Amino acid sequence: MRGLAGPAIAGIFALAAFAVAMIAGLGAGNPASTVILRAILAMLLCYPLGLAVGLVCNRLIQDHLTAHRATHPAPEVASASRSATSAPTESDDVIVV
Repeated sequence: MRGLAGPAIAGIFALAAFAVAMIAGLGAGNPASTVILRAILAMLLCYPLGLAVGLVCNRLIQDHLTAHRATHPAPEVASASRSATSAPTESDDVIVV
C-alpha cells in the first residue's frame, strides 16, 4: 500500500476540476462544446498538480511512520508467543469450564 496517495489524489483533483469547470461553464450559459473542451483542459492541467500534492502527502506520511516506529518500537513477539504456548505445570492453576 506504499505510494498510493499520489495517483489517488491526482485523480480526485482532476475529477474535481472537471466537475467545477462543467458546472461553472453550464451555469454561465456557454455552448456545450466550449464547456466540455475547457473542462477537459482543466482536468488535464490539474492532474499533475494533484500528483505533486499526493506525492508530498505520501512523503509526509512515510516520514511520520518512520519517526513513529523509531520512537515506539514493537515489542518482542517471540517471547510472548513462547509463554502462551507452553504447557501448564503442576504449580499453575488450571481452570476447567
